[in-house]
Amino acid sequence: MKANLKTELIKILAIVEKEPELTKILEIIENEPELPGEMPDEVFKTIIKDKKGLADFARTTVRLTKKNIKDNILKYTKTLQ
Repeated sequence: MKANLKTELIKILAIVEKEPELTKILEIIENEPELPGEMPDEVFKTIIKDKKGLADFARTTVRLTKKNIKDNILKYTKTLQ
């Protein structure tokens, strides 16, 4: 598995060297912020007791992160037109 990842990263880097737009898109992804600050104790206590709640929280976090990345990429691609 690690060899495949290494191969894919090498391919990406080769493309990035030739494509400044892709470099910018990768920067957009990298700049997506992590969840800010500490998790409130009340939230943690609720999540730790509730497996479904934790799964929902994780899915929501991923969904919102993906949406933000897509929105930022779309904003950037509009500057290219």
